[in-house]
Amino acid sequence: MRKTYALMVKDQNADRLSDRIKHDIRKYFNRQRNKTLPKGEDHWLFDCKIGPDQALAQSIHPKEINAKINEFKAQELPSFFIEILTRAAKRPPKPEHSKDHVLEQTLTEHQSD
Repeated sequence: MRKTYALMVKDQNADRLSDRIKHDIRKYFNRQRNKTLPKGEDHWLFDCKIGPDQALAQSIHPKEINAKINEFKAQELPSFFIEILTRAAKRPPKPEHSKDHVLEQTLTEHQSD
């Protein structure tokens, strides 16, 4: 999704407008998460960029989008650009700790006290 949203629209409350924009973005994330994953992949990753315009857009974590929109609204920017690219990925396997390793670690911690 590549889109420029207007933050200042005549005869519309800025707070309601920003709420609609945030809702639209959340709806996009949910639509993407509900898509079928390709074989061998187990989750979706989102590469996000946001800025006053496309040339000034910076990469951010998806959780920071709402804060950036609030920041742009406080700066009274007339509009902002957002780009969200979705890609499938596979999580790396969790390191396996044997029970003996955990027990040894716990004993070592208690002996040092």
